[in-house]
Amino acid sequence: MIRLKNLILMAGTLALMALPEPIFACAACFGKNDSQMAKGMNAGIFSLLAVIVSVLVGAAVCGIYLVKRASKLSQAAQGQQPTVQSQFD
Repeated sequence: MIRLKNLILMAGTLALMALPEPIFACAACFGKNDSQMAKGMNAGIFSLLAVIVSVLVGAAVCGIYLVKRASKLSQAAQGQQPTVQSQFD
């Protein structure tokens, strides 16, 4: 049963690859980089990039905060004064 499904899937894939139809690209890939669709796609890419960068910066700041806090708590548990003082503490 599984072999039959794989065979049908492979035959369908080969049939689609053998079709002589051209593949049409979008306006940005096709060369019209001044069209409205290309401008919208660029705006979408930059907005998603801004979201990803802000999330990564937030994760880095959280990690730095946790490392500093763990260091302070470790030194306080050992009875020592914290050696690194920051303006953000």
